[in-house]
Amino acid sequence: MKRFFIPSAAIVTLMVLTAAIQAEPHRRHECVEAKILRSPRSVQQGKRFRVRVGIKNCSHSPTDLLTRYPVRLYLVSGGRRIPVGRTHVGVAPGERVRRNIRAHVPRNVRPGDYRLQVVVKAPNGFIDTDSAPIRVVRDELAELATPRS
Repeated sequence: MKRFFIPSAAIVTLMVLTAAIQAEPHRRHECVEAKILRSPRSVQQGKRFRVRVGIKNCSHSPTDLLTRYPVRLYLVSGGRRIPVGRTHVGVAPGERVRRNIRAHVPRNVRPGDYRLQVVVKAPNGFIDTDSAPIRVVRDELAELATPRS
């Protein structure tokens, strides 16, 4: 019976390479890009609207098939974020998709100038945002239906 001798340096090298390969899945999704492609300039309180967004999966890993990203829409003013829409979008590595996202302005949002912000979060926690100006205007029909005292 023949015995084989494996140098300790080879064993250490093998252990380091194994650890690097196992850590690779956590580094794959480090990049996602979000863009608002089309949004209204103004919306009414209590009304629904659509926003066209573009999402790009910057990963180029051949082992990834599809990544589902949570997408959130907010109205932002003075450091305050008001959620108005959300969805999930699946994107293959290196690909870019465009989606219409439905949003709803709560009736109690004050009229004024806001930033419409899209926030997309990658599985590893990396976040990308984009924003566009938007104005919230009064819901005229609600005001007409409210009796005056």
